[in-house]
Amino acid sequence: MSGTQEGVLQDGWERFWFTPESLASLRFVRIGLGVLAACYFATHWADVGYWFGSEGLLSTEQLSRLSQSSEVAGAGRWHLTPLYWIESTLGLRVVLGFGIAASLLLAAGIGGWGVAALTWLILLAVVARAWVIAGLAEVPLVVGLFGLAIAASGVGVRQRWEGRRWSGGGFARRLLEIHIAAIVGFTALTQLAAETWWNGEGALQLVLPQDGPTLELASLGNSQLLTAALTHLIVWLPIVAVPLLWLPGRGTANPPRLRRIAAGALIAHALVLGVLSGHLLYEAANAVLLSLFLLPRGAGGLEHGE
Repeated sequence: MSGTQEGVLQDGWERFWFTPESLASLRFVRIGLGVLAACYFATHWADVGYWFGSEGLLSTEQLSRLSQSSEVAGAGRWHLTPLYWIESTLGLRVVLGFGIAASLLLAAGIGGWGVAALTWLILLAVVARAWVIAGLAEVPLVVGLFGLAIAASGVGVRQRWEGRRWSGGGFARRLLEIHIAAIVGFTALTQLAAETWWNGEGALQLVLPQDGPTLELASLGNSQLLTAALTHLIVWLPIVAVPLLWLPGRGTANPPRLRRIAAGALIAHALVLGVLSGHLLYEAANAVLLSLFLLPRGAGGLEHGE
């Protein structure tokens, strides 16, 4: 490879990962994930003692027995968290209270890197303790808060960084974009392995497991054509749209129209899927992260006082 080619590749690599980015471009992600993280902690509040207390179904003692006597043996050894040493309901709720408070401070833009990192660490601790009953929402929340911990926006950011574009902000944004595109794209591809997504019944199966769906969709099964169309739209829209998210733009101009259309379609897809499946927190977090593709690279001005 010639020196010129190496230089082009190096320049492309630098532009891809380290395009200078204003911290304000992460503002909506910060607000959205902060609110959703607070909701996640709140969902554990009522029954935290029932699951993780000293007499809970997943107390440290019970979880140890489960790990030793079942197919999940050894799986828990990687879920390290100080919450294994806290078995009182009050103590666990104190941790959740700190998580809720840190999440809301993050959403309000107070604390910058410190609060973002604290929220991420508390979330990791809770997720590691609740690994047996964990769902889908943990994945985009953990990824998103990690990105914010790298380059958080808010009034806690030092004055010399406010309103300025720097490579850390660009790296954090690109990291979040890659992860959310992978989550959405690979989720759609894995659905192709199930026959129900090929025979047109996937959308109906999506709503059947719910005890109380957000919308009354029982009539969906009455129209085979509608069910089949919705099923194929659920699967194929992400497969087609995710590659369009990476259409190149020109400098810091607005993203290509096709990229914005693809991002908007995926955001709508996530919200509709959240309503159909009941995984509102998971799909809302996906939608928040997908909003990054609506912004131009190097976007944003001052985080406050704009």
